[in-house]
Amino acid sequence: ELLGGPPLHTERRGGFATMRDAHRGLRITEPQRRAWAEHMRGAAEDVGLDEGFRRAFMPHVEGGSTFARRVSFPPEERWAR
Repeated sequence: ELLGGPPLHTERRGGFATMRDAHRGLRITEPQRRAWAEHMRGAAEDVGLDEGFRRAFMPHVEGGSTFARRVSFPPEERWAR
């Protein structure tokens, strides 16, 4: 959806709110977040996504994983954006 595809995730699984809620309470560490982002980068390379797509895709991975990490902590333990 973020890259222009159909809204299937929102329609079938609840979209952003569902993803946000799925990360609550996980207390994701920065090394865990970084490792996940690197696995996504490697997967994009492994399946042969072209460089232009990867350049557009990775900011979503970085931003989304940073957001997921932040909301994985209780509100009183979150840091400023």
